[in-house]
Amino acid sequence: MGGGSFVRVGDVLGELLERLKPPDDAALDAILAVWPEAAGELVAQQARPERYERGVLYANVSNHLWLQELRRGIGQQIEQKLRTMVKVPIRAIRWQSAAKA
Repeated sequence: MGGGSFVRVGDVLGELLERLKPPDDAALDAILAVWPEAAGELVAQQARPERYERGVLYANVSNHLWLQELRRGIGQQIEQKLRTMVKVPIRAIRWQSAAKA
């Protein structure tokens, strides 16, 4: 055998799977990684991104009161902050009730 080093199959597969991940899934992962910081701890406990499609982030909200607050100014602030924190194009956040999602 040559002098090359061995590589773990799990490492290779993990890297391969990451490369093959659909772009929207990778974008959602990037958003989820910064969500608690972008949204703030309190909001992050009440709202969670569920999917990302063609620049639109869909986030489920725990109840109607939080849904109203996020559809007002607070949600816009989170959207602006996310845009500065991730290299993912975010055209809009669609806040939706978790019960309807």
